[in-house]
Amino acid sequence: MIYDPYKENGVETITKSHTDYHQAQQDDILYINELQKNTSQSADQNWKLVESYYVSRLNCLHKEIEKTTIEDQKLHQSRDELLKEVVRLSQKSTELSLKNEALTRIIAEKENKITAFMYEESVTPDVTYAPLGVSLIDSTRPPSPKEEAKLKKEPSLFRRISSRLSMRKTRHKEADDCVLSKGSHLSESTPSVLTILGYLPGHLHAFYVLVKMREQNQAFPDRAQPYTGKAQVYSSGPPPYGAVPPS
Repeated sequence: MIYDPYKENGVETITKSHTDYHQAQQDDILYINELQKNTSQSADQNWKLVESYYVSRLNCLHKEIEKTTIEDQKLHQSRDELLKEVVRLSQKSTELSLKNEALTRIIAEKENKITAFMYEESVTPDVTYAPLGVSLIDSTRPPSPKEEAKLKKEPSLFRRISSRLSMRKTRHKEADDCVLSKGSHLSESTPSVLTILGYLPGHLHAFYVLVKMREQNQAFPDRAQPYTGKAQVYSSGPPPYGAVPPS
């Protein structure tokens, strides 16, 4: 048998190459396993990071929800308090409006009474018999055109009162001047009362006074009124000149 050295070397070479191939496959497998292991670890780490982020975010959201809930409760309480305050103020406004209406009604009634008092006819009430006699009442006269114009203008309350008082004072002054002028003419034609009274006895003194006063009333019919049995009181002071005592 012929010895072939190349034949032995070829078998060994094939065996060695086959062994190297298996070793390379094992190395590849180990590398792949290591890579997969590292990849799984990195994936786990990534998932843990993601989970921790979302957990922290959820915790923050939960805290914000609690804070918002507390603020919402406070706002509800404030709204309830404001509603109560609005109800209270509306009730107070209603009460004040009712009081205002009542005061307006009272003021209107008083103004109507004052206006009626200003424009009504002067009526003297019936009183008991006065020992000093009877007072005469001023005769009423129709209003002048100027007075009618003033009434049409409807002046203020205080102006109307002052004008009424001034008109009354003017009428009294004119009446007194008229009485004095007529009395002076009468005194010129008749003797002095004092000279006559000096010669009369005591029981004729009062009778003479009554006669003279009746004569004066006949001379001034606008200032005299018949005696009706009822006393009439003069509103502005003592009895005027020419008052007739009851007979």
